[in-house]
Amino acid sequence: MRDLGPIVVPWDFDGDLARAYREGLEVFRGRYEWLGFMDCDVEIMCRDYAACVRRAVAKFPNAGLIAGRVNLQHAANVVQSLGIKSDLDSAGRLAVQHRLRSSFGYRAREIVELDDSTLISGCWFYVHIERAIAAGAFDYDAPMFFGVDQIAHERLHEAGHRAIILDGVFVFHRYHNIERRHNRGHLGQTIPETSKRRGEPK
Repeated sequence: MRDLGPIVVPWDFDGDLARAYREGLEVFRGRYEWLGFMDCDVEIMCRDYAACVRRAVAKFPNAGLIAGRVNLQHAANVVQSLGIKSDLDSAGRLAVQHRLRSSFGYRAREIVELDDSTLISGCWFYVHIERAIAAGAFDYDAPMFFGVDQIAHERLHEAGHRAIILDGVFVFHRYHNIERRHNRGHLGQTIPETSKRRGEPK
């Protein structure tokens, strides 16, 4: 079984995004230890993100979720965003990635205390497949679209599997960006096996 699976964009099943995450885990279960998820309006600014994820896995072997730094989207991801703006152009995005790598290198850190400002944004993250399934990270009694990522973080945390932040990895989410008006988020993404592969990590 390989360590890192592909990054996939989940299909929302008419608003039931949690179901898309669950089926994504089942598709790749037994083939990989970790599976990545991302929104279709995300740009990964760090070329060696897979190496950074592997470093974090080695440093925190009991982790449940791994994510990078993101631009500020809402109150719940204040800690994760470091106040990075959401109106950055291409040059600005690259500058942020360079600044984070120069400042933090490959450092990874645990989110130890969980509160309303430390929840992980689900625009780009990896979860440990078996730990996520055991914790019921995406198990809900009713369809859910918003908040799926935050509940998954909480359930993994309660099960003793901390979320890890990659300080030197920046992903840009067009969450409140003007470009978002041309993007349908998870909607309309026709994908095989419930998940659209975005490439295997090198």
